[in-house]
Amino acid sequence: MNDNGTFKLRQKPLISSEIPTNHVSLKANQAFSSKLAKINKNVYRLVLTIDLKNTKGFDLYVLKNKEEYSKISYDVLSETLSFDRTKSGHVNFSEQFASIEKMQVKQVNNVLTLDIIVDKSSVEIFANNGANVLTDLVFPRNETSSFQIK
Repeated sequence: MNDNGTFKLRQKPLISSEIPTNHVSLKANQAFSSKLAKINKNVYRLVLTIDLKNTKGFDLYVLKNKEEYSKISYDVLSETLSFDRTKSGHVNFSEQFASIEKMQVKQVNNVLTLDIIVDKSSVEIFANNGANVLTDLVFPRNETSSFQIK
């Protein structure tokens, strides 16, 4: 139940034990990168706890390979999480596909938790224990990539 007495649905992913998972706690201005995706052919789970104190936000690149990537961004001031798939690979088959999706995500005590599941052609983002969820299709050209936060 929310503070205002209403109910809010939360979603939680069912994760196979075979999906490689990386748990990371960091500050938003702390750089991080991993080759986990290269080893596992773009199938992985990334669980992030990000301290947003004294920062404007962050950019997280998933399915990153040379000039190709999908970008998850968070803006602290507007409390907006966005998913940019405009450079995610095959995007020119439809004018509407190359898009940036946005949703409001409140930080809790200057902390944002993200559970991100990447599965070859989809990216699912569960923010703050499933209080906010965004799922999008992507069509990367390569089977291997990396992820990095800036």
